[in-house]
Amino acid sequence: MNDEIEKALKLAKEKMPSFDTLIDLYDMTFVYITKEAANVSGYEPEEMIGKQISNFMTIPSDATSFRETIMKSMVGGSVKIPVKTKDGKERIVEMKHTTIELEGHPFLVTKAVPQKETN
Repeated sequence: MNDEIEKALKLAKEKMPSFDTLIDLYDMTFVYITKEAANVSGYEPEEMIGKQISNFMTIPSDATSFRETIMKSMVGGSVKIPVKTKDGKERIVEMKHTTIELEGHPFLVTKAVPQKETN
């Protein structure tokens, strides 16, 4: 793990002690995810790190709307996200989030809480 990521994880823990994911807001990729959070979608953390969050969501082809929603919520908050599970199902996940910035680089810090499963 590089030094910038370690600093970002430390800052994330200070801002949201129970966080379970850290997402790079420049390219919307997972930088860090706990095993418990990854398991919500049936994946292992190694399968998600470095991949775009949109790969694990059932969102319209216009992924920009999700990014804009998050960017408008820079002070933090909660959004409901449709997560695409490894076995093809959809789960609605409430994602509490906040942002941090490290040397001008923005990251999204989240804590996901699964809500329900749909087909």
